[in-house]
Amino acid sequence: TQGRQMNLIQCQSGIAGICFWGVILLLNDLWHYVHTDKRVEGTLTLVHVPVMVNLALMALPPEEVRDYYPFGSALAPWLQAWREMVRSRMPCCGCPVCIALMALYVGIATIPRAIWL
Repeated sequence: TQGRQMNLIQCQSGIAGICFWGVILLLNDLWHYVHTDKRVEGTLTLVHVPVMVNLALMALPPEEVRDYYPFGSALAPWLQAWREMVRSRMPCCGCPVCIALMALYVGIATIPRAIWL
């Protein structure tokens, strides 16, 4: 079962990386919309940024934070408390598949940003 646990952590790390990359893309698009005076698109993008940050934090394994991140031993308990609080309010956020599907939704919902018309 240790191998299966490692595979789950690796899967969660990959999903978290994709979500954090999505946050960077959304912030880039928000910057673009602010400078082109597209308020509706900018507002929709702004709403999706905290959703994507939450998904990234929910996907990030506390064990990985504890072992590999700077100040990880101090950050891991905060991350674990965040995850438990979100999971108690939205149980679907505890499942890696649901996190991946929600990240996919955010990507699909913001497809118009990719063409910048």
